[in-house]
Amino acid sequence: MTAQISQVITGLPTAPDFNTDTPEVFSLKAVASVLAQQGLPPEINAFAAQANVVAVDVNANAQIATAAKIAAEAAVAIAQNAAAVAQSTTGATTYVPNQAYSLNQSVISPLDQKVYRKRTATSSSAADPKDDPTNWLNVQGEALP
Repeated sequence: MTAQISQVITGLPTAPDFNTDTPEVFSLKAVASVLAQQGLPPEINAFAAQANVVAVDVNANAQIATAAKIAAEAAVAIAQNAAAVAQSTTGATTYVPNQAYSLNQSVISPLDQKVYRKRTATSSSAADPKDDPTNWLNVQGEALP
């Protein structure tokens, strides 16, 4: 929605000036000024009503923008996580029991086909990474349904 203010406030006539106006001119300007001011309330009320509509529109747009920002931030986090998983899985090979693996090396468990990254210094073990959370970190998390 794009609310706009269309109400125009009519300008006031030149105000009377007792320093420069003759009494007759001063009187005419004063009457014109008072009459013009009497017409202002409906214009001001219409302007205020339109301004309130614009304020509601601005607030609604701000809420939409905030929700979009939150969604975008969530998408960034998901993308960053996916990038990290992709990077950590690059070059992963199938786990071989009793083979020495170095810190941060990635392997694919033959038991669950997930990628694990070595958490500890170079060592070897017969235990599959799926069953050895002390030494291996599951970098894929849970499978999506």
